[in-house]
Amino acid sequence: RKVIYGMLGKELCSQAVLSSQGADGELINTRVASHTATATRNANDMIHKLSARALLRDYEEGSYSNDPVKNSMIKAQKKQEMIDLSCEYNVVCSLTSFLAIEKRDGTKSTQRTPNVEDLVKSEPADLISYIGWGEGM
Repeated sequence: RKVIYGMLGKELCSQAVLSSQGADGELINTRVASHTATATRNANDMIHKLSARALLRDYEEGSYSNDPVKNSMIKAQKKQEMIDLSCEYNVVCSLTSFLAIEKRDGTKSTQRTPNVEDLVKSEPADLISYIGWGEGM
């Protein structure tokens, strides 16, 4: 049993044809129907994020060709597509990163973050005077 993720276009999709090549070289086509509730694409849906992640993982880890030069060319051609996919579905990959920025208005007062040294000084230290340190131990 295989799980196949697929990206739907913006238009309504009710069925698709999956094509694969068997171990003996035989071409296998399977027609699958899409449920009408899942036939539209929403970038916030988890199934679409999983599909995007699977495509990005294939790009990062997969091989498009046995020829290293051809493989590098295909990856270079797909690079911008993978960046766009990562940004659209908010899925991090080796080509992207995300930064969270908090927008503040002037109405809330901001408290200063305590200094780490002051926090350490305020904590009691458990000094074990009966255990010695150094040579001869």
